[in-house]
Amino acid sequence: MWIVFLVLLLVSLGRAEREYFLQPNASSWESARQHCQVCYREMATITTEDAHLLLEQMDNRSRAAWVGLRRLLNETVAPLSNTTNSTKSQRPESQWFSGTPPWVQFSNGTNDTDGTIDVNSTWFSFFEGKLPWSRWSNGDPVTIQNWYPGRPVPKPKPKPIKCELNTHFISTTSTPSYSTYSTADGISTVNGNSTADGNSTMDGNSTVDSNSTFGMTNQTSTCPQLEKLLKCIEDPEAKDALSRSLTTPSLYQTSWNATISPNSTMSDINTTVTTPNPNVTNSNTNNTTFTDSITNTTMSHINTTATTPNPNVTNSNTNNATFTGTITNSTLALSTSAATSTSAPSTISTSVAPASTIPPPTIAPCPDLTDSREEDLNKFIEDACLVLLSFGLWWERACSEVLPYICYDDRFYGKVMVHNITYVSAAVQWLKAPGEISGYRVEVKSQEHYWTQDVLTSALTTEFTNLTSGTKYMVYVFPIKCGRDLNPQTDYFYSQPDQIQNLSLSDIQETSVNLTWSPPPGGIDFYRLCVYDTSNFVNCTNVTISQHTVKYLIAGGEYTVEVSAEVADESIPGRRFNKSFFTRPNKVKNLQVKDPSTNTFKVVWEKPEGNANRYRVLVQNGSVLFNETTNSFTFTATGLVPGSEFDITVWAQVNESWEGKPVTIQGFTKPGPVRDLKMDTTANEITVTWTNPVGGHTNFSVLLLDPDGTDVEEQLTPNTTVKFSKLKAGAQYMVEVKVIGLGKLQSDITNKSDYTLPNEPKDLKMFPNGTTQINLTWKVPDDSDGVTIKYDVVCMTKFWGYDVKKQVEDTNTTLTDLRPGTTYGCNVSVFAGKRSSKPIYNEAKTVANKRNITLTMLCKSSEPLGCTMQNAQANLLKALKANFSSKLDGIFWDLNWKN
Repeated sequence: MWIVFLVLLLVSLGRAEREYFLQPNASSWESARQHCQVCYREMATITTEDAHLLLEQMDNRSRAAWVGLRRLLNETVAPLSNTTNSTKSQRPESQWFSGTPPWVQFSNGTNDTDGTIDVNSTWFSFFEGKLPWSRWSNGDPVTIQNWYPGRPVPKPKPKPIKCELNTHFISTTSTPSYSTYSTADGISTVNGNSTADGNSTMDGNSTVDSNSTFGMTNQTSTCPQLEKLLKCIEDPEAKDALSRSLTTPSLYQTSWNATISPNSTMSDINTTVTTPNPNVTNSNTNNTTFTDSITNTTMSHINTTATTPNPNVTNSNTNNATFTGTITNSTLALSTSAATSTSAPSTISTSVAPASTIPPPTIAPCPDLTDSREEDLNKFIEDACLVLLSFGLWWERACSEVLPYICYDDRFYGKVMVHNITYVSAAVQWLKAPGEISGYRVEVKSQEHYWTQDVLTSALTTEFTNLTSGTKYMVYVFPIKCGRDLNPQTDYFYSQPDQIQNLSLSDIQETSVNLTWSPPPGGIDFYRLCVYDTSNFVNCTNVTISQHTVKYLIAGGEYTVEVSAEVADESIPGRRFNKSFFTRPNKVKNLQVKDPSTNTFKVVWEKPEGNANRYRVLVQNGSVLFNETTNSFTFTATGLVPGSEFDITVWAQVNESWEGKPVTIQGFTKPGPVRDLKMDTTANEITVTWTNPVGGHTNFSVLLLDPDGTDVEEQLTPNTTVKFSKLKAGAQYMVEVKVIGLGKLQSDITNKSDYTLPNEPKDLKMFPNGTTQINLTWKVPDDSDGVTIKYDVVCMTKFWGYDVKKQVEDTNTTLTDLRPGTTYGCNVSVFAGKRSSKPIYNEAKTVANKRNITLTMLCKSSEPLGCTMQNAQANLLKALKANFSSKLDGIFWDLNWKN
């Protein structure tokens, strides 16, 4: 499970976007890799996602090219670099896993807990680098393979080399023992028949027979083949090739290090062999190298320690142990001890085989290690590297061959930041590109103006000037690596737009205003037009031409209009130009004149829609009488001429003097009343006259009302007199005269009342009613029917000095408390105001209470016969009656001679 997890993790981490570059300068694989590592990321890797990209690089350009795969990468141990404290280095695996991974071993045998590894410790690859064709040069696992049929050529299984007993060695046992060291592709076996080939190669994936001791300590034997091998190693060219291949151990190798002093015996050589953990399925190749220079040494002193695999893991790949060195004038005997991959070592013993099973000796040729030519295409190549053919299949070739090669680099995605942008300049800053960057080429261009500026710099910032305001610029920052431009960091920006010119406002209405302006120098994409009210509410719109009508404003509102030139993405605001203004106030509503009088009136109105804070009132009548402002909704005009017409105009105002549209009405003063109103009456007519009022007028309205207040007649006349006819006699009438002025205003009413002349009553009759009462009756006078008339009744008697006066409204009355036998004379007349009709007269006498009185008279005369009875009595009675008539006028009396 650990292997699967690690492979998936590496695959997931290797998904960065890559770019591939074919390098036509043919080189060996190692030189090609060095160039790729310096100028690119690494040599090319092949994945299912990127295989087609590599083939596109090779179209019509190369038939075959190196890619970053080598049969064995020679990476056994990776030394850890020092940190600042020179003793610790951060574990490379700590960013993925917690704790200590199983492939980390410590020199002290314990795990650390602080996330660091002692620099003296060894970090072993999980795969230990022993599986061929398992890892790309950048460390990625090989997840796909696309080999040409029959490739790669497998490593041939070597023929066993048998060593004969040599009488020069003295055996300590009775039975001769021998070791056979055999090598096969993928599996190396160290068993009771120990065999060494010409290359002295021992695979690390070893199976050791527990019955073998891998060495002869107390017997003498002869191995001619080994002597031949030692002579081969003495060859100078072979030694040079070996030294080159053993100079630099790489990350996942396991080393066999033997420290042998000159002139020592081979029994002094101690060798440590590390074998893989068999609990892990490992598809990679781990090489074990045994290196030293051995001089004047006997091989019987070589002691070998081998770390055996954990038997719980299946390992199908080859782990090679390479035993190389220079051995001169030596005899060889091998004794081997083994240590397992756990802490407890195991012992590898050498079994003793019967003499009949010992194979005959084989003469092995001395290999020519300096010959790297590949003459046979089907020949196994020990140091093989991968060639990608132009049609996509894989082929192995000797790494020393000179071929084109393909490098890859992670596509660089940086970030450009543009700041301090003005009308004519901008500062550009960018992130450092990874790798060996020699500098940066910064390019700023405007397609609109066909303008470009280039700057070469090693810094991470630069500044561009002489820009055009309001213009879009593209920024390209190319990191320069080995003389080539990497993928550029790109960005764009707009230089700040300049300010518009000549903003003007026209045709300001109650809810709209027209704006015009001149475009600014430089470029623009549109204009941003914002309108602010006093509450800072803003309404913005974008326009493309240099004029606009702002609508839906509030009448009398205070606004600020702001216009700026803008760029398409609105990344940087343009310089704003603003003006404040008031919209025109609306007209006042419901303007009226109220309470007019003969010399004053009041003007009233209602607040208009929108805003207004002052009002101007103009009153004129041929000439300006009033031109005043007020904060209220009323104005009173005084000192005016009665009965006159006036023009009244009112404006709503804001901002002291900015006026809305005017509203004008006509106002009038009331006419003055008529003067000197008079009434001339007869029994049936009334003539009304008056004098014209002060001021103007148009007509007069004269209304006649009867005594009950009922309208009798109304006349409208421009004249100063009017006559009413066919009236009732003795009736009281009222005349109301009104002056009709301009605007149909009427003056106050002037009235007067009077009576028509009354006619006398008719048919006065008087009837005595006993000794003390008299009843009177009469008839209504002519032309007075239906008129409430008052009658004056005056009755008198001379003798008693008595008179009776009473006023009645009926046509009859009774006189009471009269004296008997007295004559009463009565006048009845019609009373109308201060006028009376002619009276009618009649008399009546109360019933007398009669009483006889006797008078005796003596006649005395100087003349004879003067007292004769007949003449004297007659004359005396006549004289008495005349005297009584003057004295007893109006009372009952009768004088006669008593018989």
